[in-house]
Amino acid sequence: MNSTPKSKDELNKLKIVFFDGYCNLCCKLVENLLKKDKRNRLHYASQQSEFAKNFLARNLLDSGAVIFFNAGKFYTRSTAIIKIMNQLGGVYKFSSVLLIVPPFIRDFFYRWVSRKRYLWFGTSDSCYLPQPDFKIRFLDYEKKNEV
Repeated sequence: MNSTPKSKDELNKLKIVFFDGYCNLCCKLVENLLKKDKRNRLHYASQQSEFAKNFLARNLLDSGAVIFFNAGKFYTRSTAIIKIMNQLGGVYKFSSVLLIVPPFIRDFFYRWVSRKRYLWFGTSDSCYLPQPDFKIRFLDYEKKNEV
C-alpha cells in the first residue's frame, strides 16, 4: 500500500513508524527495520509527508524523532523504539525487557541522543527515498519523490 489508508479501520490495522526523513540516524533505523522485518509487519511514513503531517496534527502529536502507531495507539520516545523492535520478533522481542526501566530514565537517554542526532549523524538535503522493493511499505509515497 503506497497510498493513504481509506478508512479508520484500515488505518488501525497498520503498524506505522513515523520518522524524521532528513535525519541520517532515523533513516538508518528505517533501512535496518526494512531489512529485518521479514514478515513485513511495519509500514513507514516520513514526518515530512502530507499523510504524517495531517495524521499527527489531527491526533495532537508533536512530531519527534520516532513515533510508533499500533492498533490505534501512539508510542513515543524510548517506548516507541522498544515496541518497534518487538514487532521484529526473534531475539528482538527481548527488547521488551527494557520496559521495566522507568520511562523517565529511558527517555532521558532517548532525548539526549535525539538532541545530538543531527550533530553526530548529520542530516540529508532531501527526504529519505526507499529502495524500489520497499516503496509499497511507505504510506503516502508520492511519485514526485522519485529521481
